[in-house]
Amino acid sequence: AVIDGNVLRVVARRLALDADVALPATRRAIAEWLAPRIAAAASPGDFNQAIMELGETVCLPASADCAHCPWRRRCDAHAFGDPERWPVRAAKAAPPERRAVALVLRRPDGRVLLVRRAGERFLGEMWELPGGFLDEGESPRRGLVRTVPQLAQARRLRHLGAVRHAYSHFRLALDVFAADAPDADDSGTATPDGRLRWASPEDLADIPLSKAPRLALALLDPPDSK
Repeated sequence: AVIDGNVLRVVARRLALDADVALPATRRAIAEWLAPRIAAAASPGDFNQAIMELGETVCLPASADCAHCPWRRRCDAHAFGDPERWPVRAAKAAPPERRAVALVLRRPDGRVLLVRRAGERFLGEMWELPGGFLDEGESPRRGLVRTVPQLAQARRLRHLGAVRHAYSHFRLALDVFAADAPDADDSGTATPDGRLRWASPEDLADIPLSKAPRLALALLDPPDSK
């Protein structure tokens, strides 16, 4: 049996299966139910294809056309009168939320400090703002002091706000701060491995930054302030 999404839906409705069709065990059960029926068909390949096409044209996800279904008299979901109730899919757990801080450290000429992530880390080799994830119960300001060594020489620290962004496996809540760099001196920021750089507003368009730091930078100069 070829088990695609259409086949899962058709058989789940045919049997009114209350098991989650995303589970391997449910898929195996559907395949085992189909196997002898396909083998007994005069043309197994045509039978298998017919089930797939039934799901494509008649047993549709949001609107099952039971009046034109050749299986309606044997279909348990049709007998219940609510075929769209199947297939069953368990609700996905909400991804965890992680809290972090970021600092927009800006020079008088408009350049901001960026940090390059290590290659083996999440979003490796992309550039980001200085900062990091907060420890459990840690306040944003304490986290900023812990994760941004350049903060010691910064001036006029202020909280710009917070941004949120969803990644594939977690949601990010990012508190964004801004501060002024003391001058144009690179001391304390340049590193031999090239992991730190000052970027001009023009440079930022071509630098590989993920969505979260771009949202953070937008807080510094919101469009309606220009």
